[in-house]
Amino acid sequence: MEMSDFDRGLLVGVLVGEGSFGGDGRQPSVTVRMHTRHEALFRKLCDVVPGARLYGPYEHSGRRYFQWIVRGQALRRLVGVLDDHLTPSIDAHAAGRYQRMRRTYARALTPRQAPDAADPLPVTIREVRRGDASNLADLVTQLGYPATTGEMLERLDAITAYPQTLTLVAEADGLAVGFIGLRREPMYGSGPPAMRIAALAVDAEHRRRGVAQALVQWAETWAQDQGCASVVLTSANHRAGAHAFYRRAGYRGSGVRFAKDLIAPTEQGAAAAPVS
Repeated sequence: MEMSDFDRGLLVGVLVGEGSFGGDGRQPSVTVRMHTRHEALFRKLCDVVPGARLYGPYEHSGRRYFQWIVRGQALRRLVGVLDDHLTPSIDAHAAGRYQRMRRTYARALTPRQAPDAADPLPVTIREVRRGDASNLADLVTQLGYPATTGEMLERLDAITAYPQTLTLVAEADGLAVGFIGLRREPMYGSGPPAMRIAALAVDAEHRRRGVAQALVQWAETWAQDQGCASVVLTSANHRAGAHAFYRRAGYRGSGVRFAKDLIAPTEQGAAAAPVS
């Protein structure tokens, strides 16, 4: 990863003082959490490390903060810089925490050749398992709704207990690289029920390789088996790429979605949308 001496020094300095090096058991991540007064610094870090994401602002116990996260391909590109410059001679404690992450996630941090976007990714579509919670938490985090493994476990338990729902994952190399959440709904305006796509996410490193298409095709087949006459969904205004995907799949825009929060996001544990 190319960066100027100033940017490299800035990054290493912030990581020494505020960096957290860890992961969820499968995927490593580097995280910085600081007060919202440091927003300009956070945005500079997003420029310094392409692929880093900034989430928030959040409010907890009277404190407002942002959370900056680097994972996946962005982190694999960054490790060369950290290997060379986040060393014991700079700060032994920070270097030790970084090296523990390197050892724990050695395989995940090995640089990979970027796949051809036109090369379909072979996946197995199956029902979700509780062991997928870590991957699903990462997938919804990538959508802009940060979640922990524990939070996702609670949500999966509640969703799977709900009647006429189905969650499917797309598995590749033993990991859930995408998922779709479905719910069968009776309709007031027509006789047959509809199938609602409540959630659809694909890991950033595997997009445009047919994963979402495979999930939607399975969803449509299940909807027909359940006697549904249509498939419906909502998609946020800013997700232009998702809109284009659905149009290519034969879906059409047919209305406007309105929403009103009845509980403050901080009270219900919902995360704010990402700002980068």
